[in-house]
Amino acid sequence: MPGQQHRIFLSHSSADRDFCTHLVNDLRHTLGDNDAVWYDRHGGLYGGTDWRPRIEQEMQARDVFIVVLSPSAVSSVGVNAEIDIAWQRKDHPDPARRMSIIPVLYHPCGIRPGLVDYPIISFLPPKPYNVAFQEILNTLGLPAASEEIEVLHTLKGHTGAVRSVALSVDGQTLASGSSDHTIKLWNAQTGQLLRSLASHTSPVYSVAWSADGLLLASGSGDRTIKLWDAQTGQLIHTLTGHTSSVYSVAWSAHGRALVSGSGDRTLRLWDVQTGQVIRAFRGHTSYVQCVAWSAGGQTLASGSSDHTLKLWHVQTGELLHTLASHENTVHSIAWSADEQMLASGSGDYTIKLWDAQSARLLHTLTGHKDTVHSVAWSADGQMLASGSDNKIIKLWNAQTGQFLRNLAGHTGPVYSVVRTITGLASGSGDHTISIWGVKEQPIPVSRLEPEPVSPGIALPAPTPLTAVQNRQVVITRDLQLAVSSPAETVRALRTLHSHTDAVSSVVFGADGQTLLSISGNKDLTIKQWNAQNGQLLRTLAGQTGHKGTITGVAWSADGQMLASGSYDKTIKLWNLQTGQPVLTLKGRAGHKDAVTSVAWSIDGQMLAGGSLDGTIKLWNIQASQPLRILEGHNSYVGSVAWSADGQMLASGSLDGTIMLWHIHAGQSTLADHQDALWSVAWSADGQTLATGSAARTIKLWDAQTGQLLRTLNGHTGVVTSVAWSADGQLLASSSADKTVKLWDTQAGQLLRTLTGHMNTVYRVAWSADSQMLASASADKTVKLWRIKG
Repeated sequence: MPGQQHRIFLSHSSADRDFCTHLVNDLRHTLGDNDAVWYDRHGGLYGGTDWRPRIEQEMQARDVFIVVLSPSAVSSVGVNAEIDIAWQRKDHPDPARRMSIIPVLYHPCGIRPGLVDYPIISFLPPKPYNVAFQEILNTLGLPAASEEIEVLHTLKGHTGAVRSVALSVDGQTLASGSSDHTIKLWNAQTGQLLRSLASHTSPVYSVAWSADGLLLASGSGDRTIKLWDAQTGQLIHTLTGHTSSVYSVAWSAHGRALVSGSGDRTLRLWDVQTGQVIRAFRGHTSYVQCVAWSAGGQTLASGSSDHTLKLWHVQTGELLHTLASHENTVHSIAWSADEQMLASGSGDYTIKLWDAQSARLLHTLTGHKDTVHSVAWSADGQMLASGSDNKIIKLWNAQTGQFLRNLAGHTGPVYSVVRTITGLASGSGDHTISIWGVKEQPIPVSRLEPEPVSPGIALPAPTPLTAVQNRQVVITRDLQLAVSSPAETVRALRTLHSHTDAVSSVVFGADGQTLLSISGNKDLTIKQWNAQNGQLLRTLAGQTGHKGTITGVAWSADGQMLASGSYDKTIKLWNLQTGQPVLTLKGRAGHKDAVTSVAWSIDGQMLAGGSLDGTIKLWNIQASQPLRILEGHNSYVGSVAWSADGQMLASGSLDGTIMLWHIHAGQSTLADHQDALWSVAWSADGQTLATGSAARTIKLWDAQTGQLLRTLNGHTGVVTSVAWSADGQLLASSSADKTVKLWDTQAGQLLRTLTGHMNTVYRVAWSADSQMLASASADKTVKLWRIKG
């Protein structure tokens, strides 16, 4: 919930009590609140008529639901009842009543349908506890537990309140303005005092650096603005004209103009070369407390004691918008780097986030207990810092409005906060400046940069595959993507609407003209489409269809037969001429749990199925019997895929491992992915394997040596699917972050991000000619993208 600290409900089995106690204590410590997490400390739920009202009461007071998964938990009536309650709130029409769901895997087990849609945070070995715990914090939008932000330097020298701090463009020098009438310059890295500037005769309320770092401007209660040579400390110019205190000054991006806000209710635009006023902006009905210039230099923002913000066109002086929502003085405003958002801090104890284009209020951040004097954005626009009279700096997730943490250390009001190279600097009524930073810690796995090529891993191969020569993947000059640059908005060629539930899978026919889409939990249908015009041809379902969520489909090489796997533990084979299932693989010879993935061998004689029971079964279609049962994974199998020559099968599992199975000569295990694997796919030449995982990464492996070739980073959610184009030039990936990405696998370069889906994208599939890409999503749609031509 925007602006409020997380309130967490933990669901678990009594068998996992010790682990849950540890987890709860760590969460409470991180959040700094013993009431931040509720759970039954005695473990489990007990019978009777009072437990459900009590649970519902506690859950209604919480906005986050963490469920600890284990065999005992998934079989618990109580845990499943709690999941049902959370499920009812996950998409509540009132955002204030929605509940986020975070599944945590403590012991290998089958995962309830629906929960697999979420990034499952695994605590399974060999992943260290602290790495998994940090993933929970990342999901909550909190800084990692290892990032202990602390005061690196305390700068002392002022004899009055520090009202303003500003960092030079090169990040080397910090300027501070004080009620003691002076300005001081400090080395931002060491905290050393460089010089003091004295000429004002009243408190200095604001300091600001020019873009080139050569000039410093200061505004004061003496009604003047002074311009200083930052290198020598020499006073260059005194700008006069305001008839009351100057509370704020800000430079234009080009550094030739300066704007000021004053108690005389005006903003003034100055030519710093001549010291003349270019334009005065009038419209506020009380003191102008703060001014800020957009990065593009076209718009000014101002905040006032009249409780409003105003946006102005610089060239014409036209008032563009008045933003009225605060209930007290607006003391601080700040633009995000992309100019899309404005943050404002007020005497009403709140911070408000605004859409700068439409002037629409996005979030109100509450939590401060007194006046908010200052707000500052992080460089990437993801985080916001605010300083208040209550001596606290708060950090917020600027995208969601979620409170992250408090920084405590000042003994007086925090009047100013500014971004620095190390983190933050803050000026306070306690006469000091604090420079904040992060302790040096090992980087957690989920935050590692793309990995270098690792040493080869020798794999046993009694029957070696024939090496394919000239295996370089090259994007040729004649490859034309449908858009010209990664920054452009990419729109789908066509969106297919008909499913009434999440679309879990999609696959093209060999002719490239036909497309199949599969949906989910309720309608349990397979739909056949004309891929060229988007026409719905038929729907495969009915009494002879699956009875549980359909997880995936595979088309036989001759295009005559379709295989589908389901949470009803069966695999069905469909005759596409009649639209009816002709064979169901189940029973004593079948899987003991949900079937998660199916794949045909190249000759169409064998079908592989992966399951939540941790096994892969190879079926002889003619005999309707499993030829072999492949065992080796320690958790459920999320994906299976055949190599192009039909000699190797790859499987990925929740246990984080990839296994290669040679149909004539045993198995091999690739290096651990360190997190749940959701998808595996072979390149057309059979030499490279791509894998996508819950760690938001894609890894490329040399299938012969087991060598990790490259890690592709870019998704911000679980990677649900990876697929190679038939010509081997592109890799497509889908994710819980609602996007599809296209990659140059040789360079490891992200080429395009395809946006438009409104929910998790479960699967991507290429047409046979690599001209089109299809994506299936939880938003109940299929999108078709023209990739070439």
